[in-house]
This record gives sequence, structure tokens and C-alpha cells, in this order.
Amino acid sequence: MLSRLSIGVLFAALALGLNRGALYADEAIPVELLVKCEGGPSGALAQAADAAVGATTIRRFEVIGWHCAGLPAGVSLAEGMARYRAQPGVLHVEPNRTVLRLPPVPPPPPEAGTSEDPVVRPHSEDPAPIVPNDPRYRSQWNLKKIGMEQAWATTTGSSNVVVAVIDTGVNYLHPDLAANMWRNPGETGLDAQNRDKATNGIDDDGNGYIDDVHGIDVQNHTGDPMDFGNTDPSSPDPNPHGTKTAGVIGAVGNNNIGFAGINWQVNIMAIKYSGGDQSLFYTSDKSEFAEAMEYLVQMKRRGVNLRVVSLGWSDDVVGEIVTDSVRAVGAEGILCAFPAGNSGFDLDSTQWLINTADLFNIVTVGGSGRSDELLFSYGRSTVDLIAPGTETITTGFGESYITTFRGTSASTPHVAGAAALLCAAKPGISIAELRTALLGSVDPVPAAKGKTVTGGRLNVARALQSLTDSSRAPMVIWSSPTGLRAGTNVPVHVVFSQPMNRTSVEQAFVIDPPVAGNFEWSPDGTQFTFRHQEPFLRTNHTARITALAKDIEGRTLDGNFDHQEQDSPADDYLWSFRFPLLNDDFAGALRIAGAAGNITANNRTATVETSEQPPKGYYFFDYDASVWYQWTAPSDGWFTFDLTTGTTFDSILTVFSGTAIETLDEVASSVDYGSRTSSRASFSAAIDRTYAIAVAGVWADNLVGTMGNFTLRWYPTPPPGITSFTPATGAPGQVVTLVGTNFTGATQVTLNGQPATFAFSTNADFLDLRLSVTVPAGATSGLFRVETPHGDTTAATEFTVIPIPALVVKAVTESTVILSWPDDAIGFALEAKDTLESNPGWQPVSLQEIQPPTPGRVTVADSLSRGARLYRLRRP
Repeated sequence: MLSRLSIGVLFAALALGLNRGALYADEAIPVELLVKCEGGPSGALAQAADAAVGATTIRRFEVIGWHCAGLPAGVSLAEGMARYRAQPGVLHVEPNRTVLRLPPVPPPPPEAGTSEDPVVRPHSEDPAPIVPNDPRYRSQWNLKKIGMEQAWATTTGSSNVVVAVIDTGVNYLHPDLAANMWRNPGETGLDAQNRDKATNGIDDDGNGYIDDVHGIDVQNHTGDPMDFGNTDPSSPDPNPHGTKTAGVIGAVGNNNIGFAGINWQVNIMAIKYSGGDQSLFYTSDKSEFAEAMEYLVQMKRRGVNLRVVSLGWSDDVVGEIVTDSVRAVGAEGILCAFPAGNSGFDLDSTQWLINTADLFNIVTVGGSGRSDELLFSYGRSTVDLIAPGTETITTGFGESYITTFRGTSASTPHVAGAAALLCAAKPGISIAELRTALLGSVDPVPAAKGKTVTGGRLNVARALQSLTDSSRAPMVIWSSPTGLRAGTNVPVHVVFSQPMNRTSVEQAFVIDPPVAGNFEWSPDGTQFTFRHQEPFLRTNHTARITALAKDIEGRTLDGNFDHQEQDSPADDYLWSFRFPLLNDDFAGALRIAGAAGNITANNRTATVETSEQPPKGYYFFDYDASVWYQWTAPSDGWFTFDLTTGTTFDSILTVFSGTAIETLDEVASSVDYGSRTSSRASFSAAIDRTYAIAVAGVWADNLVGTMGNFTLRWYPTPPPGITSFTPATGAPGQVVTLVGTNFTGATQVTLNGQPATFAFSTNADFLDLRLSVTVPAGATSGLFRVETPHGDTTAATEFTVIPIPALVVKAVTESTVILSWPDDAIGFALEAKDTLESNPGWQPVSLQEIQPPTPGRVTVADSLSRGARLYRLRRP
């Protein structure tokens, strides 16, 4: 199941004020499905399924076990998924959805006192600090804050450690990055013809990419991951997002230019995954993410010491293929650092990648400021720690530097860089050891307490020191489930930093509401699985391991990561999880009945199913937190469903027909019915037919959100009403806008009894509220009347038809004509064009009136430059 933060868009783009029309001109990947079959993507069952569906294989992911299939012409996503699910051996199928990377966050306004380097609390156990000679280092408050001068006394990194940056690519020619870019051994050196493998145009290492010296571009499936960002010189904020990330991780340190990265020496592998143009945050999809992760696994298995991945997109986009991709790199000992997102949301309350599966190799990073204030999104059970995320100096285009890198996109490479340093200090370090060092060494900060798992901010010096600390107290370094979960039968899984006294842990483990179950321990005593005997209730659950838990040496649990021995409850490890509403899924739709009624509810823990199709005109990442109702029409006729009373979020209301979520047909939908929170949809219902009604949130901005309370009402559609029209006068051919209510389903519009052509508003927000009517030829002044199956209405005031005056054209000479018309034709203008097909078309003509004037008429002369011309009078 999925949920939309989104961070996108609209969490991504609309946060920047971009309009919907600019973002959603097309449907998202309308003909591609992601399919997982028994025997893998090249197996007989996968090939048979493709053949039965009539699909073609676009790309195979052999390691992950999926393939991307293109559907034949005329087959919808819903129909394609239904066909695949009917085939033997198909384990899972889902649409190839778009994945968002985080948008750039505008820099905050200047504040007094921020120009000085902050005072950093010294650590008495720290070794003598090491300060690089990079000229911009004095302004790198962020590195001082996380203890880098003390950390560098232990290690400044290693060129044997590879960090992958999955983002917009990397400017691998930047003078502060070039020396630290990874070089593919298989594309380095000379080939048999004595050519440079890096530029010979050959896939020398046979991995499917030509000249992938520094990484790959999964958007274009090439071997060049150069970050071009937004190269428009008029752009106010060029955004080489991946280059900025790479600079934080590994700008060359102590080289007397620029600034210092966390790692002075490291190898950065660039994976270009999303476009750098800041208006295109959604230009990659889940199949391309799988391609990126497949490449990482492939290169790791070829001997590349890839240990860490820094991702530039928020992990709120979920799905089985995304989960399998992250799990595949985790199986290779690779840690993934994800940004928590910049929306300011509590991630415990939404569907999140870290919530949906047991992905031990993910670290989710929140943002912090100069004074350790909490920035951006958070989550007591889902965001592991915070790291500096504002006013960050880093690398940019060409040889430039950027001083305004901000957001959890800036925080995440701090943690990824710290993980790379730990790998340099301890080659062969495990993911469990990395998590222990990173989480167990944070500096506790008040702003993060109760808002993150550790309640602290990254401290790299302390993390390095912890590698040799044999006296540390035990900690919980991972727990599941967390936040919002999909299945009530999921077991509880907890991982500790060191072997535990099992009896003490089992006695200290508490779940509220209580549930009985059995413990299963790993042989080394560092983790347990609690398998409950009954499904969890669909409510909020709190799990706790009290400070009574001890390791095998008798040390008590440091549950709050503050490095102090305290009693319960101060040192308890606490986390929470919850489950979606009963009618969160289509299959669990709540039945409502009657010709009229209402129900008050909320969608606060709702999600969006993988197979769910958003309303027409909306991408999947627009759509969030849907709940479902079923209603059977008690009679033929028009009915209306609305969310106009008591709705507290940006709502979207959709009516469907059909019996399976994959094959639903949209009947009607509405959003922004007079206000951001209101929706109202009317439709013609057939007696005894059952309709599905989806109430959901839509990502338009961060002002009202996508979850909250609502009152769903339904009733027979009232007759239409005309409240006004503009303009009040006009000639035949004039387009008049009628404003009113309940225009949906209109069958005829007349003016003084004469039928007129009309059109519904092209803006879905006004579908029920606006009609565009063309004054018919020969019409006379009178009243507009709108007829619908649910009633008719007549305007209260007349529309005045202004007859088109007669235009007289008289040739005087071969090159001169005299034109005249009645002088009471107020508001009409003379227009001309050279031929019927001429381009441009009709253009206003300004001619001086002939003197003396003709009584009762306007008379002008025009000179013909081409021997012929067409004229008309038109009332704009």
C-alpha cells in the first residue's frame, strides 16, 4: 500500500507554488507495469505471463527479481494488472509509478547573529582536533557542529570506500570533487586496440552500460551521470542537487581550495536518477530506481567496495519493487540514508518506506539548524536522528560553490558521509555496527526528544570513538513495526546493539493494548521476533522495552540514547505503530444507504492502495489517504455526494462503478468546489447499481494538508440555479458565462426560447458552477434557461442582444475603399485581413473618419496594398 506525503508533488513541487496545470499535463507512465514472477524475470513463467497479456519486456532486473512490462495498445493499467494476476506464477504486479526527489528549500531570511561561527561544545574525551586548510572551511558551521575536527583526528576517510549518490547526477569535473570520484575498474585503462576504455564507446566490462566510468544515468540508460541540473541561465535557483549532496559527503579536504567534505578521501559513485531541472521533480519512476539499485548490487558483486548510498528523494514512495530493491542492496551490506522530507509532517502518521517492511539497512534523517532546532519532517518512531540541514556550503556547477543547500536533502549526506568514515575506520563493519555507531553516539538535543528515535543530532567524532568502546550500554538499534503499518498480522522485530539477557528483555517487553505471543531469538542474542497470537487491533499501539532489560554483561538498557544510566521510565525504549482504518481499502468499503444521508468520519490513518487509480487529471503522487464507501442507488435519477460541511483538509471526492479496484470506471469527481476543502460530485445513477465513493486528500500545498475530519453527505441532486451571467449584453456569437449551481448534466440552454450551443467549464473546479453559452445567430433579447434531468432554471434578468450593424463597403478606386456603418453601433470595432487563409487573422483597423461626417453614420477610407481585403465589424 502507498500513501502520498509527497512530498510531492505535492510535497515537492506545490510547496514551491507551482500550479497543477504545469505539473499534470500527462498521465504518469500509462502503459507500464512492474511484474514479479516465480523463477525470475527471465524464467518461463514470466515469459508466459507476458505472452498471455500481450506485453513486451522493457527491462529486466535479475537480482531484484522483477521486470518492467509495456502493455499493448488499448490496454489500461487496470486491465493489464487484472490480466497479469490471472496468470500462474505471478507473485506481484503494480503500476510503474513516478518517484519524487525533494525540491530545493528556499534559504531562510537572514537572522541576527548567524554570521558568526557557532560555539561547539567540546568533548573532553576527544583527541586533538584537525583543521583543514580549505579557505571556506571557517564558514562550515555544520562540520564543527557534528565534531568533524575531532573525527578527522581518527580518520579523514579512505579511497577504498565507495559511496553511491542516487540523485540528479554529479558534476564529476568539479575541482573539489574530481579526485574523489569513483572510477569503474572495468572502464579504466586501455583496451586491446590501445584506446582509452573511458571514451572508446564500448561496454568494456559487459555490465550493460557504455563508458560508465563514474556511474550511470538510469533515466537515459547511459554511462554518463553528469549533473546538468537546471542550466537555464535565467533560473533564480539552479539546482545541481546531486552535486551538492556529493560535496557534503566527499569534497576533497585539505587541498587549499574550496571547502572540506566529511571525507577528505572517498570514492563517489554517481547515479543519475532524476532530472536536475527544478521544475521536474518527478522525472524518474520506480523501474529506474530498481535499475539503479540493480547496478549497485552488480558492481558490489564484482568487487567494488560499495558500502553506503545517499538518496536525494524522500522514501514516502513505496511498493513491493522499491522494498525489494532496498532489501537487495542491504543483503550486500550496503546502508541507505534517506531524507525524512521537508514538509514538516509527522512521519509516524503516514505510509513510509521504513514503516512498510523490515528494512534494517535504512537510516532516515531529519534536519537541524545552527542551534540544534528541529527542521522539516520528524517521527518519534520513524526518523532515526537529525543532522545539519541549512546554510550548507557545497559544490555546484562548473567550478562554483553553493552556500544555501538546505533541507533534509542536505542533512542526509552528513549521515551518509559519517557512515563512510566509519567504514574507513573499520573495514568490514556490518550494517548493525553502523547503525549502533550512528544512533548510539548522538548528541541529545531537546528539540529532537520525542520527535526522533534517538532524540539526538549526529556526532561523528563520538561515532568513531564508539567503535572501540567495549563498555557501552546496550541500545535498541532497530524496531518494527513503526508508524503506520498495512497488515495487522505483522510480527514485532527488535535488534539490539549487543547480545542481551533474554529473560530480562522478555520481562521488560510491554505492548499496549496487550497481546499474547511468543519470542523467537537469534542465536547470538542480539535480536528477537515477537509473534503475536491474534492480529493487532486497528488502533494505536505503544511498544516499550523498559530499562530493566540487560545485556549479557548485566548493563542496563540505554533506551533514550543519552549515554547515562537511568531508571525506568527515563531509560525505556519506546515506539508506536498503528493500522489504517477498516475502510482504508476498497475491499473494506463501508456500506451507506438511502436516497439521502450523511456520515462524519476522518481519513487520518488512511493510505492509498498500489492498484488504486487516482481521478482523471491527477498523478498518483497527488493523491493521499483514501477511504471507501459503497452505496446502492435506490432509484434512477441524479444524485449528489458532497464534502462541503466540516471538512478540514484539501479533499477530492470520486464516484466509481465496478466491483474490483483494478477495473473501476470513474463516474464523477470533484475537487475545490468553491473552496480548497470542499468537493461535490453529481451523477446519473441507475436503480440497484452499486457505486464506490472514495474520499481522499489531494496535494496542492501545505496549508490544509491531506488528512482530517469530513462529513460525507448524499441526496437527490437539486435543480440548477442561475445567479449571474457576464457579459450582460452581446451580439450573436458572443460567449456568455453563466454562473450558478447544479449545472452538471445540463441537456439544453436557450436564450429567449432559441437553443444555444454551450459547454461545461474546462476547469474541473467549476464543472458544476459554470456554463459557457454562445449567443445564437438571430437571437433576440430575453432570458437564459438551463434544462437538466434534475430540474430546470431560468435567469432572473434579461440578456440584451445587440444586432450586428450592416457594414457597407464601396470601392472608389482600384486601391481605395470607403466603409461606413451606423454610428449607434456602440462597442463594435472594425477588423480586417488580407485573405480568408491569411495568418495572422483578423486584426483591428484604425482609420480616420472622412470629413465632413455623414449624418447617422461612421465613414472611413482604407488604402488597399494588395488589391483585396476582407472587413468585418466585431464587438470584442
